[in-house]
Amino acid sequence: MSQWNKYGLTAARGHGTPGRDARPRSTTVDIHSHVAIPEAIAFVKPHLDVSTVPLAHFADAQTKALSLVKSVTESTLRKLTEQGTACALILDARLERLERRLSELSADPESSLAEIAATMRAVNELRPDLDELHSLLYGLDSHARELRASWLAMR
Repeated sequence: MSQWNKYGLTAARGHGTPGRDARPRSTTVDIHSHVAIPEAIAFVKPHLDVSTVPLAHFADAQTKALSLVKSVTESTLRKLTEQGTACALILDARLERLERRLSELSADPESSLAEIAATMRAVNELRPDLDELHSLLYGLDSHARELRASWLAMR
């Protein structure tokens, strides 16, 4: 019989009983989902200690609030996307304006160091927020696609 793992054991970790042998023989329920299913939650709840789930334990308030949302309508998704996109456009334009101003200030030897620092600070404060907004919009778009697919599958 050929070994499927040609690399063998490593020194980086302990070597006990293989995973297949160590797993419980009881039924395993994979509860990963992007849609809240009340029956699945009720089934798993007595067996789950949320404090042992890193994603739940370390989730911030915004993530926890989002996970409490049970039903989302397409119009709600559309409205959130439109509002987020409008905000992103405004912030993108502001960042572009600030970066252009920073280039102008850097090119002018008469520029005040204080003004350069203030503009740089504004750029550095805006960029992470804008990156987070773009990330949230991407996640919202992905979530909307998943929901649309599930809605279409139910029809």
